[in-house]
Amino acid sequence: RALLQTMDEISDTLCLVMDAAELCRSVHPDPEWKGGALEAYNILGGVVSELNAFRPLYQALVDAMTVAEQEGNFSEEEWRMAALLKADFEKGGVHLDPAG
Repeated sequence: RALLQTMDEISDTLCLVMDAAELCRSVHPDPEWKGGALEAYNILGGVVSELNAFRPLYQALVDAMTVAEQEGNFSEEEWRMAALLKADFEKGGVHLDPAG
């Protein structure tokens, strides 16, 4: 559960900051602020991409799901959250064999 909660908090925080940067980029009248917001958005987007491609993090989630299934200690909401996080990882192919 702790892993799931931490991953959710990281995701929420990154999305919150990215949304603020996108808003600033879209509506701020000063071009320097817009440029800075775009840079921040791009940097954070790179962080999200790196996290989604980080196999040890994906594997930790899969392992936590396996243990939770065996012990029955995830609530229905936690299962949905875990499944969504896992699907996000898998969209980028992190679960595929790197050897092809």
